[in-house]
Amino acid sequence: MKHGNNVEFFISAMWDLSLSVLSEDAEFAVLDVPGMTIAPPDYTKSDISAIEAAMPSWGSPCQVIEKASWRGFDAQQ
Repeated sequence: MKHGNNVEFFISAMWDLSLSVLSEDAEFAVLDVPGMTIAPPDYTKSDISAIEAAMPSWGSPCQVIEKASWRGFDAQQ
């Protein structure tokens, strides 16, 4: 959502959780994480240890595949 020259990113999730960020600029990246599956693990059939082992973490190695930058609405005119 546009606010002057800034943009607001709004994310909502289950249980009425939401996150709103107002930014003058932003960067987005698509990452390749070795060993990460396309589909998430089956949360109904595995124990917590098995689920955690199948998911990447903040410390997982990764490679940037694509990146995009945004520097405000005035900069794009």
